[in-house]
Amino acid sequence: MAPNPRNLRDDFATSLDSDEAFAELTRSVASVGVLHACLVISTPVFLAVYPEHRDALADVPYVLAAGERRRAAAERAGLTALPVELRNTLLEQLDEVMITENLHRRGLNPVQEAIGYQRMIEGGLTVAQTATRIGKGKSHVSKRLALLQLDAELQRHVREGRLGPEAGYLLASKLTAADAGTAWQLMTQQALTVHQAIEQLLNPEPQPAFRDETVEHGPSEIDSAAEGPEPSGPTSLTVFRHKTPRPAAEPFRRETPAPSPTEVPAPRSAPRSEDSEKRTDACRNLALGVELPKPSAALHHLAAAMIRSTPATSLTLAYSWLAPGETAPTAEELLTHAREPFVLRLAYACSLAVEETRAREAGVTRGGDARDAAYLAHLAKEAGYTPSPGGPGSDLALPA
Repeated sequence: MAPNPRNLRDDFATSLDSDEAFAELTRSVASVGVLHACLVISTPVFLAVYPEHRDALADVPYVLAAGERRRAAAERAGLTALPVELRNTLLEQLDEVMITENLHRRGLNPVQEAIGYQRMIEGGLTVAQTATRIGKGKSHVSKRLALLQLDAELQRHVREGRLGPEAGYLLASKLTAADAGTAWQLMTQQALTVHQAIEQLLNPEPQPAFRDETVEHGPSEIDSAAEGPEPSGPTSLTVFRHKTPRPAAEPFRRETPAPSPTEVPAPRSAPRSEDSEKRTDACRNLALGVELPKPSAALHHLAAAMIRSTPATSLTLAYSWLAPGETAPTAEELLTHAREPFVLRLAYACSLAVEETRAREAGVTRGGDARDAAYLAHLAKEAGYTPSPGGPGSDLALPA
């Protein structure tokens, strides 16, 4: 039999040597054998649902569904046989079985946990149903899913314990992916808390025009002593979007002439709208939480038409709500390879994304209209959305 290629523990093999509980299990297996049978699924049944693993499972009759640690312990203990039970009916709940088994022994890091929840949702469950199935709160599941919006580097920090899951959730829910990386640099380089870093990016202090005297005279002896060696690579200064740290916190030299005292620096791009963030959160929660109807040919036709007609920008936005951190495929790729529950959920997400993209234009290229009002009313009724004071939702001049 082969290990499950969809195992959430991508670090499983490397983690065993430092796992004292696994060492105890191995000693027990060597002494009394494996007392509880491992569960397996026949390979043809498995490949009917996951054909992308055909090459990895060539000439293997069974795929392990539950009991990977028991199998590994038996192998380490030198056993040549293992009790197994064929359970093809587990295939539909395979992801749920894996994540439940791992959570009960704290075997998953927060990102692996989030990937498991994402798979359950792609299989047709809502966030609330997923939470019920695994015995966690809905808020816990939602916060874990938000971690998948972080870029690969920040996800690695969460996996390895340098960035806590709660701090990671705050970065993902409050900032863009790029700004989350900047906030992490502030936290590590300036010893800021996650709340301080977010506040500094969302509410930057105005920077007065100034002349950089170091261009003509060079740094003072005090400045030179404070600087230390010149950084060898990009620092947080090179990626700040909203605010340049004070020189005392992050010294720098300007390589081009500074503006005169009468000149005013070019305006910085505005931070992300709080109101837009609230609408985005509402849309994400709706897309993940909607109760899906029973699939039918008519529904599939409607869903496919919706996805195909969605502009690329809105399709990318919708996909990011359901599969954060992943690159959105084309509409045809989605319709060819995605499972039916995900197609239906994505179609609803696309309908929200089209309206959200349109609403973001209101107040910029046009005023609000009845369609915007209907969209915001839907978010208010179904997700408890309320416009922020002064936010786009309150500036649309919506009809009464």
